[in-house]
Formats: sequence, C-alpha cells, structure tokens
Amino acid sequence: GPSPPPALRSGGLGVRELRRVAREVDADETTAALLVEIVVAADLVGESDGVAPEWVPTTGADVWAAGGPEQKWAVLARAWLDLPRVPGLIGARDDAGRPIAALSDGPRRPTAPRDRRRVLAGLAELPAGTAVGGPDALAGLLAWRAPRQGGRLRDEVVRWTLTEATVLGVVALDALSTPGRTLL
Repeated sequence: GPSPPPALRSGGLGVRELRRVAREVDADETTAALLVEIVVAADLVGESDGVAPEWVPTTGADVWAAGGPEQKWAVLARAWLDLPRVPGLIGARDDAGRPIAALSDGPRRPTAPRDRRRVLAGLAELPAGTAVGGPDALAGLLAWRAPRQGGRLRDEVVRWTLTEATVLGVVALDALSTPGRTLL
C-alpha cells in the first residue's frame, strides 16, 4: 500500500516490481509471480483508476486481513483453483520473443481451471496420504487416460500445478493434503 508498483501500459507487472515483491515476501520470483496472480484473482489487489495506474490493495484486503488463518487460506486457495491463468508461463517467452509478465494477458488460459482440477482429481483418486510418485508419473497417468487432452503444455501444466499446489498447501509431499481434499 505505501509504495504501490506501477502497472505496465500493457496491464501487467514489470520485472523489477516482481523482483521487489519477491524480496518483500522472501520468496523466489516464480513463487512471487504465483502469489501476485492469486491476490489479484482474489480481489485483494487491483489496478487503480488514476492517470498512472498502480497495483493497490482493495477494500477486500481489509476484510481478508481481519479473518482467521483458515479463512484467509480458503480465499487464496479458491482463487487459485478458479484462476483462468497459468502462472507457470510468467517469465517464459511469447510467440514474438518477449517475456511474459505477471498480470499481463500472456498467462491467460480459459482452460486453466479445468486443467488444474484434472491434475488434482488424479491425486484425489489415491487413498489419503498416498503420493503419486512425482509429477512425471502423474503426467504419464493423465496422458494415458486422455491422450488428446491438455495441449502442447500438458506435462508442464502438471508440474506447475503440483508446484503451485505445494506452495499453497493443497498438496504436500506429492499427495493431496486434507485441506486440499476439502477444497476439491
């Protein structure tokens, strides 16, 4: 709030600002990009309406901050589960060779929530506390079940989903956590 990062003209968050966020939350840039995407999706941060738009906390952030830890987690986890974006693409190059910025249109994928739920459903089929054996094993299982589903990023989406779910506590040690099962 006191020093909000400016929004790029293209509507995203600049690389320098993302690095600053990473330092402030004591995380790597990949995790910071995920968190930035989630807080915007949860309507905790939004773009201001000024002449020079900035990313600022919303009034929803105050309500969220007053909640208990389980309520805060549920808001963030639901926002991630329904996020129509693929944070794993942030930092990669687009078709024109430009880096994809956080909060830009680059990571937008309408099928992302479906793909995310498909990965988690694969874990949910296992008995509680049972791990899948790693992202490659789960990607192989999902590819065998639906070989034409997922597109060219199918295996990467499985890895990204497991990594993101682990950051949020939806997955622990490659197994769906109890809160993760409740979320689904």
